[in-house]
Amino acid sequence: MVFEIVRESVSAERAAAYYGIEIKRKRCRCPFHNGNDFNLSFHGGGFNCFVCGTHGDSIEFTRLLFGYQKPIDAVKRLNSDFCLCLDLGKVGKGEWNPTLADIRRKTAERELPKAVHKILWEFALNLDWVKRSLAPKTPEEKPLDVWFYALQNLSFAEYILDCFENLTHEGQLDFAVKEKEMISLYERISKFIDGLRRTCNAA
Repeated sequence: MVFEIVRESVSAERAAAYYGIEIKRKRCRCPFHNGNDFNLSFHGGGFNCFVCGTHGDSIEFTRLLFGYQKPIDAVKRLNSDFCLCLDLGKVGKGEWNPTLADIRRKTAERELPKAVHKILWEFALNLDWVKRSLAPKTPEEKPLDVWFYALQNLSFAEYILDCFENLTHEGQLDFAVKEKEMISLYERISKFIDGLRRTCNAA
């Protein structure tokens, strides 16, 4: 069912945050009775206000927030805003609709290039920081291994980043699959360098 896919894909808390509701510790001011205190709670994908008693899922939250009369209108809004790729024109006509697994796969395909780009960009940025900040300050000072690593790999990291940015979406997906071990290594090294940076900044 389309409604079930939407509920599973978008929680009430996620919808509220997307639509500009201030959330603190899984609570917010209830927009349905204009509450001043954080009496509306998010839990298990749904919501419940302890003052006015309004409760439901992400569909009901969106319906009430925007004043829609029918839940399907809220579904259409969530489908569009969260790019769920549901063909709502086929609902109830006995035609195929994507399953939750299909939605998750499409979401992963849409988000993966962005995540890989972030890893590649941070890797190059961190190597550049190592090269500039951890260089020996005197001829007698022994260089760190990570500094040698940065010297040897920075140009290649920048080249890989530039190539990735010029690939099509399909090409980026293919790269992410074929080079997952390299990407994982870059991510681990970046985390290590982040630790060095925090140590240096705290000193």
